[in-house]
Amino acid sequence: GGEFTKAISIQNIGFGRGGSGGPTNLSIGYGANIAQLNAATNNLAIGTNALLINESGSYNFAVGNSALESITYAAFNMAVGNNALKFAGTSSENNLAIGNDAGKNRGLSNLLPLTEVTKSTFIGNNARPLLNNGINELVIGYNAVGLGSNSTVIGNTFITNARIYGLLDLPN
Repeated sequence: GGEFTKAISIQNIGFGRGGSGGPTNLSIGYGANIAQLNAATNNLAIGTNALLINESGSYNFAVGNSALESITYAAFNMAVGNNALKFAGTSSENNLAIGNDAGKNRGLSNLLPLTEVTKSTFIGNNARPLLNNGINELVIGYNAVGLGSNSTVIGNTFITNARIYGLLDLPN
């Protein structure tokens, strides 16, 4: 078969077995996964500075310029979109962000970086949590802002009409 035994590097772009570091990583793009050590495994970084400072985080998937840029040790994150989860830090694990700037910042003002988040989902350009250190937050919609840990937000403040078809079961 066509198995890679060494990394291939062309103009600072790593292809194949371990773009830079561990043997099961794929990095495509300037600065993508450039800091990884051998402990970092099963990562995919596509885009300039995707997984830029990842040293030993594993099972991370970053597609987009600066996606998951600040992850160093965290695992099981997926970020798709430019700047998705850009500032998420060392204990940010089990997160999903889809959309440009999804999970990049936090708060109503959108000026503070989101540095820690766990088990949360942000779908939509600029979808973000209300606070840092949130757990289990689901935020869906363009420019939607979450409510804090263990909460769900669908849409933003400009939504004027919403409808749910079928049976809606609301527990006590």
